[in-house]
Amino acid sequence: MRCTRTGWPAALATASCVLIPATSAAMPESPGTVVRIDVPHATGTQTGMAFAVHATDSGGRRTIYFLSTASLFSIHSGDRARLHLPDGARDVLHTDILTPPDHTGVAIIRVTDGANIAPFDVTFAPVSAGQSFVLWGRDASDGLCLRSGQIGAVSTRVLRADRRMTAGCLEPGAPVGHERGVFALATSTPGEGPATFLPLAAARSFILRHVPGLEERAVSTPQFQLTARDVPLPAIEVAAGDRREGLLRVPLRLESSDVAIDATARVVERRAVHLADVQIVRVEDHAVTLRFSVGGDPPPTGSAPWPVGRALVVLRVNLLSQLTP
Repeated sequence: MRCTRTGWPAALATASCVLIPATSAAMPESPGTVVRIDVPHATGTQTGMAFAVHATDSGGRRTIYFLSTASLFSIHSGDRARLHLPDGARDVLHTDILTPPDHTGVAIIRVTDGANIAPFDVTFAPVSAGQSFVLWGRDASDGLCLRSGQIGAVSTRVLRADRRMTAGCLEPGAPVGHERGVFALATSTPGEGPATFLPLAAARSFILRHVPGLEERAVSTPQFQLTARDVPLPAIEVAAGDRREGLLRVPLRLESSDVAIDATARVVERRAVHLADVQIVRVEDHAVTLRFSVGGDPPPTGSAPWPVGRALVVLRVNLLSQLTP
């Protein structure tokens, strides 16, 4: 995967790779904005995500405030957690973990003497159905991964996405945002149907009461936008009665400010084929790899030459584009 060093927010620029454009080049690069969190329980350890939303400096001590989902914690967990920060794992005691009494909603985790982590912009503004979003997570190798989609249904305490999110990126507590800031955190896990999110607006009073000095830092001018582009592919042909399978890497011609973050593929037309299946294997910032399988119709016995099977595929790529100030 090719790395890019500019993007939104600069807090997500890592030493290895970045997949999202930044608000300001003046912001310090900080790979710890989105981190993995482990919470021990009597029956095992629950894993989720936490993300930085505020930082304070007092007497030479820096305190970072992270948000996660309170559902990771319970009376059986002892309200302890381990955050995987860039400089190593950090154990957090119950005195630095704040959750509502019923352990629903948002958890606030304080880390003192934290690394130079730049927090997310946040917004408590209402979100409507149809709103595009980006979800930030960590993959199996702890690298940054992104997913996008649209909000399909809205209620006071639950936002429902229009699709499932794949494993390896969606974890409880992962931040969800749009071009004006993070507006929700993930509450579901892969395989539970369309992803569900808790809007930060539902926990606004709790957050502002326990994160001193936090003000809504939603940017006045959008810094990026999400768009979709359809990319027609050359027809996949297969001889009558045969089956053809393989991988196809599709280079994307994008502007320097554009990055591909996810994609879907669909068969839009078929001729003389009884099987036509395409699946996305990998999305890089300027290329998409898909796996295809096409089977040609067997010719009837004694028939004239049978036509070659053809399947036309359209690739839809979701792009994140940095806007010029």
